[in-house]
Amino acid sequence: MSKVVADSLRLGKPIIAVSIQYRLNVFALGNGEGPPNLALRDQELALQWVQEHIAGFGGDPNRITLAGESAGAIYCHAHLVTNARVRQVILSSGSLFLSPPQPRQMVVSFRETISTKLKELDQTLDLETASASQVVEAVRRSGIQSFFLEWEESFNAWQTKTGCAEKLLLSDVTKEGAIYQAGVWATDPEDIAKAFDASEQYGDELKKLYHIYPDRPSSCKTGALDFINDYKYLLPVQLLEKSFKDANKSVFRCLIDEANPWQSSSGAHHAVDLVLLFGGFDLSFAPSAERVGQAMRKTWIEFISGKEPWPEAAQKYYGFGPHGSLKTLEDWEVQSRRRLGLADKLSEMESSLLDKTSRGLAAGKVSLLN
Repeated sequence: MSKVVADSLRLGKPIIAVSIQYRLNVFALGNGEGPPNLALRDQELALQWVQEHIAGFGGDPNRITLAGESAGAIYCHAHLVTNARVRQVILSSGSLFLSPPQPRQMVVSFRETISTKLKELDQTLDLETASASQVVEAVRRSGIQSFFLEWEESFNAWQTKTGCAEKLLLSDVTKEGAIYQAGVWATDPEDIAKAFDASEQYGDELKKLYHIYPDRPSSCKTGALDFINDYKYLLPVQLLEKSFKDANKSVFRCLIDEANPWQSSSGAHHAVDLVLLFGGFDLSFAPSAERVGQAMRKTWIEFISGKEPWPEAAQKYYGFGPHGSLKTLEDWEVQSRRRLGLADKLSEMESSLLDKTSRGLAAGKVSLLN
């Protein structure tokens, strides 16, 4: 965050950046005897501390912006719908639509699975007595890759709630599905087709829309990644935008399309926006990426300062990249960058059935090693 803060000073709009630590993995689930969602409660405590003490650092407790990317955006969305006392929220490449709250029994099942693996290490171990390293090893042996929030009453109607926030900034990248790439490409095309068939009456239409032909493996696997991208990332952005507009609240949306500066053939994949925004690497070898990163920091600073993030922001989306381009986007340009028509079709289908296809394609396949 240091470069973002430095740029805020240079622009004459100083901000204070606060990063927090919270429990991850199974440690966020607790032992079942206390409250659920310990990671969320860690964050709530940190937010309370900021509200009570940020004035001592020159900050304004009434002008807090909560921001997160990917899993961080899932948590930020959770805080938004549970009425966290923040003025603005930034959601980048993630939301509760990506990982919805799950029933308590699923959390119990996860704990039991990990407890069983602990017993395999040492019969005397359980989640209370095992060391952190032993718990991590048990998780590794269990094969569990993803964790989630446990359902609480405060999540009621989370799909449309806008909470106390007055403004929302949304961003996504071109290839969000990249984190599933290795897993999907290792999947047999016939199994991909079966995953689409799991959506019952929508199966044939979805297979046609996403070019799922088992005798054409490349088309089949690319289509599966496109579906994950559209259903779990693109459609949620459109739904969140609509919820804020329906509530007569300000919402701004930008598209991050600048490619990975080290391997441009990878495109603008999931999490490349962090490289650009935070500027933690020397990107002097890639002037277009450096240019986009600087523009992103300026935009984030303008939004955090309560200003319009770019000209005509209430009416038009903004594009960061590709190839260093920076511009407000006409409707036809947005349609050329995102599969808006397909996302609209998905919005007309029952999410409970689309979830079956999503699970069949993505469960256990997420990886940062893509």
